[in-house]
Amino acid sequence: MAVGGATGARLPRWIAGLLLAIAVACQPLPDATPMGREATLGPAVSVRHADFEAALSGPVETRFGSGDAAHVLRVALPDSRPIECSLRRGEARFAVDVDRETERLLDALRGDGHAITHRSIYGVRAGAIGGTPYLWVATEFVRTRGEERAWGLVKVASAETAGFVVLCSHAEAGFVASFDRVFEELVGSLRSLEPRVEPIFRQICTTRFGALDVSFASAEVHREGDGSFVLRAVSSEAFPLTRDQLDSYFSRRVERSDAAGILASSRLVFWSDGTRKQDLTLDREEGRWRVRGRFEDAEVDRFLDHDGPIHGRLHHLVALRHRLLPHQPHLVVEHVFWRPSPRRTLSDHIGSGAPARIETDWTRVDNEAPYDQLGRKSWYDGRIRRDQRGFADAGELTVGPVALTVTCVHREGDLEKPPDLRR
Repeated sequence: MAVGGATGARLPRWIAGLLLAIAVACQPLPDATPMGREATLGPAVSVRHADFEAALSGPVETRFGSGDAAHVLRVALPDSRPIECSLRRGEARFAVDVDRETERLLDALRGDGHAITHRSIYGVRAGAIGGTPYLWVATEFVRTRGEERAWGLVKVASAETAGFVVLCSHAEAGFVASFDRVFEELVGSLRSLEPRVEPIFRQICTTRFGALDVSFASAEVHREGDGSFVLRAVSSEAFPLTRDQLDSYFSRRVERSDAAGILASSRLVFWSDGTRKQDLTLDREEGRWRVRGRFEDAEVDRFLDHDGPIHGRLHHLVALRHRLLPHQPHLVVEHVFWRPSPRRTLSDHIGSGAPARIETDWTRVDNEAPYDQLGRKSWYDGRIRRDQRGFADAGELTVGPVALTVTCVHREGDLEKPPDLRR
């Protein structure tokens, strides 16, 4: 089920370890341990640079970078290492960035005769700060040297806002609320001093499994001067497979289409467990669809066998909104998607030379609740609830024993009904 055209839900390897994951992962230590420590932070401090401004609780030490170098902000904590946040121009990779920063901090703690003798997932969280999605992961560890033994907690959070990648981290026991406050203040207040064009539509949805918000998916739509539309969709996940192992992914898709969501071009970048698996573009050349880039370790450059229209995510957004309204008690919606899948081989996907043709069967659940609908495909049952404008607000997806809850936590702007949804 795609709520509003983008969710964080997928079917990763964690199905096999389903019972173990929730039973043993993400159990915080009691507050009586050092994990319960917090700091009294000072009043908000304004931080200004030539290309950004922000405000966060002090005291704040700054080290501004030049060129492509990151700006570094450090918030001092009593009797602890500082909370460190870096800002750099570019695009976040969320789970990839969080994984790498966590490993960097743990490696640094192994110096001077110390060893990390235990590590486990303390918690994961995906959400939104205003209109900005974020991913947060905490890893508890035991650091030893000789007879010395101390608990620790690495906290890392990643976001992308105002054209900057924000990455905050702290590697000491406790201070979870202090860390969250600094991160949320920075993300919420960060403003670029360069002119930026705001999207006409933006939404962020999160996916929950049990008590964990394990992934997010965001989509924003821009209208270009030539009348075309650009949709940028980002999703990322961090799911505890076992007590000390995460299944993680990150994807970014940029699509150009007309108002009805019929593609003109598309680019997809997909990372899984810290490795870039796909970097593919789809373009229209001389009346044919051409795919170029990398799939796993293989170079790709070929034409699809399919020459007809292909639907983008924008089509999914507007079709489900405008065609599944109260006057439709039952409707089968067909989408022709170009969907490179990490679970299919190069020959299965590229070799077939055709996009995926997907039909979803939607049925009204209750005449008194016309915006509550069921969707069924061969491998899942889904249910979504829509607001009075027809946008999806929340949903459930069931795949065998796996139950996921999707909630759209932020939405702004609107999408007009295109003149033709049946192409």
